[in-house]
This record gives sequence, structure tokens and C-alpha cells, in this order.
Amino acid sequence: LIPPTVHCLSLPTSPERTVVLLLYKPSNVVTSHVSNDDRSTVYDQVQDITAFVGDNDKDGSSFSSFEDLTGIRSKLHAIGRLDADTTGLLLLTNDGGLVHHVTNKNAASLLQGKSSVAITKTYQALVMGHQTEDTLSCFWEGVDIGTKYGGMTQPVDNVQILEHPNHKSSLVSITISEGKNRQVRRMLHSIG
Repeated sequence: LIPPTVHCLSLPTSPERTVVLLLYKPSNVVTSHVSNDDRSTVYDQVQDITAFVGDNDKDGSSFSSFEDLTGIRSKLHAIGRLDADTTGLLLLTNDGGLVHHVTNKNAASLLQGKSSVAITKTYQALVMGHQTEDTLSCFWEGVDIGTKYGGMTQPVDNVQILEHPNHKSSLVSITISEGKNRQVRRMLHSIG
């Protein structure tokens, strides 16, 4: 009898290149790897290239998946999140360090001895009511969104009224540098 043997091969490995994708997330799509219901996830859209914009047939061959198209096999992660019913731009990457750096306010953020600047996010929201600069002025000081949701927010970096589509609503733009769960929605609810 020949005893069983195990052969270990040392194959040269090269790390995959870092990719950062800019994805427009439509409504009713979840920012999660798995959906608990029948809704599509942003990762489903990337993997089956539903959300791909560009020449899908560059060299005469058709691509059926993100991996076929890019050669990237590693798992992608969202840099931030958007609620299922929120539409907007979302960044996805296979670089965990980048995700941590952008989303964790306590991340070591020193680059060549210089401290980094806060990363801002700008949201546009259509809100009920005829809002004015005065009704939104409390955002410059920070607002209380409730102890359960993180308490006081930091002051906004910018807030402005973009338009009043009708006498009962306002389109506002809010730029923040923190990212509490559903922060913008809760900030707007705090003013009524």
C-alpha cells in the first residue's frame, strides 16, 4: 500500500487590483449582500451587470457577469449605505481599507504626516412643507435626532433650498460629514 500524501503547491499570487465603482442605486434596491425579501441588491446589479453602462461588446464577445468583464473575483463592499427607497450614487469597492477609512470617523487618517479632511456627502431631499432658510437654520448648529439614533448631529457643512416644486414641498440640498443611520431623514423629521 502507498500511504496517502498531500502535495502543497506554492503558486505565485498577485493581489487583485483595487476597483471602485460608481453605481446609481435605483429605488427598491437594497444596499446589502443579501435581501430578506424579493428585492434586488446593489451587488446583484453589479454581478449580473444590470447597472453596467458602457460598451459591453468591446472585442466581439459578450459578458455575462462582472467577473467576466473585469476579472475581479473578490467581494465588493459599499462605501456607505442608502435606504432601499432612496436613489442616488453609491461607491462600491473591493478595498476594505478604503471602506474603513471613508466610513469610520475614528480611522487612522494620517497620510504622510498630514491629517485628512472630513469626507462630505451631499443629499438632495424632496420634503413636505414650504421650507425657508429660517426653518433650516437649526441645521447649522446641529439638531437632536434622538438618543436612540445618536443624539445631536454635527453642524451641516452646507444646506440650501434648491426649489419649491409647489406650495406644499421643497427640494433641499444638505451636505454632512458624519453618517449616522438615516441621518438626513431624521434631521428633516426633527424640524417637523
